[in-house]
Amino acid sequence: MINQAILKGHMKCNPYQNFKIKAAVGRREFLSIQEVKTIKDMCIEEKNGFLNRVRDIFLFSCFTSLRFSDTMNLKYGHIRQNPDRIEMEIMKTSKLLTIPLSANAGKILEKYMVSSPTNPKLSILPKMANQVINRELKVLIKKASIAKHISFHCARHSFASNLIESGTYINHVKELLGHTSMLQTQIYAKSLKADLYASVSRLNEFYQ
Repeated sequence: MINQAILKGHMKCNPYQNFKIKAAVGRREFLSIQEVKTIKDMCIEEKNGFLNRVRDIFLFSCFTSLRFSDTMNLKYGHIRQNPDRIEMEIMKTSKLLTIPLSANAGKILEKYMVSSPTNPKLSILPKMANQVINRELKVLIKKASIAKHISFHCARHSFASNLIESGTYINHVKELLGHTSMLQTQIYAKSLKADLYASVSRLNEFYQ
C-alpha cells in the first residue's frame, strides 16, 4: 500500500524503511522418546477404530519424518526392500528422499498393505484430512496424559528431536529429514544440561 501511495504521489518515501523487523522465535513442540512410546503402547479399544487409525498415521510420521502430504501420498511403489526403506520424491521440495524403514514403521504398514498389490500407485495408509487428524490428535494426546499442544507436524519434529536425544550424528539427522542446509537441522540440536553431563560421562568411560 505504501509503495502504491508513493507511485501515485501521495507520499514521498516509506516511513518504515529503516525499521528493523525481528523474526519471532517459533516454538517447535515435540514428543520425547518416552512420550512416543506411551502413545505406541497405550490401549485403545478395538471398537474405536478411527482413533486407532489416527494413532497409526501419526506414529508412522514419528518413525519416518514424513510430512502429512507425503504420508497421505505414500504408495506401494515407494516401498523398497533389501534393505527395507522408503524412496519417494518429497512434495514440498521435490527432492528424492530415502528413509530407512524401522521395524515400528514396518508393523504399521503391514496392517494396511495387501499381500499382492497390482498397482504400484495405490495408496497404503488410510486417507484423512489434516484438520480431522489434528482434531483427533487432541483426544489421543489427552488420553495419553501428555500436557502438550500437538499437531500432526509435531511428529516430524519428534522424529528429529528423538534422533538427537538418542545420540544420532547431526549430519545423519540432516539427511534423514531431507534438509538442504545444516542450519535447518541445528534447530533440533539444542543441548540439555543432562545431555552434557551424560556426554562427558560416556567419554570418560572410553578413557577407562
